[in-house]
Amino acid sequence: MAYAFQLADGRDGIALWSGPDRSAASQPPFISSFALVSGDTWELTLQGAAGSSYEFRSSSTLDFAPGTLVESLAQGDAVNDPGTVTGGNLLTLDNNGEGKVRMTLTGPRNFVRAQTAPGP
Repeated sequence: MAYAFQLADGRDGIALWSGPDRSAASQPPFISSFALVSGDTWELTLQGAAGSSYEFRSSSTLDFAPGTLVESLAQGDAVNDPGTVTGGNLLTLDNNGEGKVRMTLTGPRNFVRAQTAPGP
């Protein structure tokens, strides 16, 4: 799993992952960038296994049991951004194992976890 969070001042984004090697082959998925776009909109780039689908869960307390499903996923540039967003809550990585997505996070703090989407 990959984690990211935004702080109260709305300017800082930090991505966390486990393991010493962040390569997609050794530790999928991992968040390679997490940045404030404007207001409460954040853009996140995820890397992992090509064609894999991920959902995002948020929590203000790091309690992801189960956390709140993020349903505000969109792409800033649907033509050129890697990956595909479906239904506002699912990101499927492209053939290179990359995906870029925007989401709205509100409140004084918000932690985000990327996790493999459950099967049908």
